[in-house]
Amino acid sequence: MYRLRKLGLLLLAASLVNGCVARLAYNNADSFVLRSIRDYVSLTDPQTALVRSTVDDALQWLGVSRSAEYAAFLRELGEGLDQRDADDWDAYLLRARDYLDELANVAAPGMAALLESFTPEQREAFFDALEERNVEMQEERAQVADAQAERIDRLETQFRGWLGRLSPEQLALIREHGVRLESTGDMWLAQRRGWQLALREALETPTGAPACERVTGLIVAPQQLWSDEYAAVIERNGRHGLALVAALSPTLSPAQQQRAQRRLDRYARTLEGIGTLAARDWQRNCEGDDCVPPAPLSCPA
Repeated sequence: MYRLRKLGLLLLAASLVNGCVARLAYNNADSFVLRSIRDYVSLTDPQTALVRSTVDDALQWLGVSRSAEYAAFLRELGEGLDQRDADDWDAYLLRARDYLDELANVAAPGMAALLESFTPEQREAFFDALEERNVEMQEERAQVADAQAERIDRLETQFRGWLGRLSPEQLALIREHGVRLESTGDMWLAQRRGWQLALREALETPTGAPACERVTGLIVAPQQLWSDEYAAVIERNGRHGLALVAALSPTLSPAQQQRAQRRLDRYARTLEGIGTLAARDWQRNCEGDDCVPPAPLSCPA
C-alpha cells in the first residue's frame, strides 16, 4: 500500500485547499504550516519569518512551474476509471510518487534550515514532543481489539468517500483483498523512531556533509532507513493494494465514476487557481529581461 499511500498524499495535498477559494489557500498556507510546526516546538520571530518565506517561495514555484501539470494529472486520473488494470494503476501510482518526491525535494531544504536553526533547548523540546506522539500512537494501537477488522473498515470508509455507496460485490472485494494486507503498525512505529533518531544525529553529529544535505536526504528518502523486513511487507501490501483497486475498477457504476471525477476536478481547479495567483505575484515582482520562473528551493552551495 506504500505507493497507494503516495497517491493519497498527493490527493491530500490538493484537498487541503478543497472547499476554500484558491486565494484563501494561497494567502494562508504559511499560517497552516506554522500551526502544524508549533504543535511540536515554539519558534522565534526569525524562525517564523524563515517558515513564511520558505512556504511563499515553494508556493510560487508550485504555482508557476508545476500546478498546471499536477492539475492535468488529476483530471487524467479520473478518466476511464472502469477500464484500468493493475498495470495501468501501477503507472499512475509511480507518477504520483514522482510528484510527491518532487514536492518533498522542494520542501526539504527549508525544513532543514529551520531544524538547523533550533537551539539545544528547542531541539530537545521538538524530539520530546515527537516521542510523546509516538507513545500516544502506541497506546491507541494497543486499544484496537481487531487490527484486521479495523484496516478493512478504514478501507471501506476511504472508498466510500470517493465512490459513495458501495455495492455488495464491492464490499466483498474489499474484504477479500483487505484480509491479505499485513499489519505494519509495530514495524512502522519502530521505523518512525529510527528515522527520528537518525534526524537527531544528523543535526547533532558533524560529518563531512553540510547539515542541510544530511537532513534533506532523510526527509526526501526516509525509506533508506527501512529494515529489509519492513520493506518486504510494504512491497507485498503494495501488490495487494494494486490488486484491490484493479478488481474494483470494472465494478464502478457511472454514478461512482462521476463522483470521483468531480472530486478530482475540484482539486485540479483549485491547483489551477493557485497557479494563476502565483503567476500574478511572480509577474508583479519581475523586472527587466532577467525575469525567469522561480526555481525549486535547494540547499545553499
